[in-house]
Amino acid sequence: FFLSVENGTVALKPYSTQAIRSGNQELNGTYALTAIENPETRVVVPPDALVMNEFTFETPLVVSDHAVLEFTGGSFYNPSNTGTIIVHTGAELDIQAGFVQSRRIQLANAAKFEMSGGTLSMAVGSSSPSTVGVYAEHSDISISGGDLSIGVLSSHRNTLAISGGDITVASHAEMRDAVGTISGGMLNIQENFPVVDSQLHLTGGSISIGYRLDVMGGSVIISGDNFNFPSGPMTAESGTVTGILDDGTPLTFDYQLSQGGTIILNAPEPNASVLTGFCILAVITIRRRRR
Repeated sequence: FFLSVENGTVALKPYSTQAIRSGNQELNGTYALTAIENPETRVVVPPDALVMNEFTFETPLVVSDHAVLEFTGGSFYNPSNTGTIIVHTGAELDIQAGFVQSRRIQLANAAKFEMSGGTLSMAVGSSSPSTVGVYAEHSDISISGGDLSIGVLSSHRNTLAISGGDITVASHAEMRDAVGTISGGMLNIQENFPVVDSQLHLTGGSISIGYRLDVMGGSVIISGDNFNFPSGPMTAESGTVTGILDDGTPLTFDYQLSQGGTIILNAPEPNASVLTGFCILAVITIRRRRR
């Protein structure tokens, strides 16, 4: 049963407990969802649906190979704040709207996590932030909108693309043997951000790193202007970099380079026509002085 309030009166209503086995299904009503068992199954959570998962980390909600769990609204929550969603090979977790609560989201083997709206709450306050978050290996993470409150954002041998959204990472973000771009949104990492044997391109968005960016054996390209270091590879192993990203957002964070890691500042080259104009002006000025 679940508890609902109708016209000020508390009522107990039954809900169905089910494992989705096949076909394309829309969850209208209230469910205790146990699993999406069969491959190539699409389950859509619409605005009026309430989906519960009462399991723990040891018995998670599993999205089977090439299946899709799509939120176009509604709510998904775990009463004890211990729920875990595991997205298997080629499967997708797509949050477009609604509210999703989970302790951990784990992706592996070409799985996809996409978020364009809604709210993802990882119940960070209920346990150590370093154990609560989104973990992806050999998978893709794409965030273009929505509000995320998570403990860890971990990318291992995958692609990471952030173009929007309001993301708060209570512990740390990390990239290991991964490729990523950050072009928009708000990213607030309250501890450190290690980039290990990875490539990351920053072009926009508001980026805040509480401790520092650690580039270890990888490279970070920052595209913008007005940097406090010359354009090109940075030679100082540690310090603070400031500037303006391509989208006009100010940038400031501390960094540390090690194990051959590099930060490359990609400032625009002076316009050729502007340089030509300066040269012509200089020639005219010199001739006038000679006269």
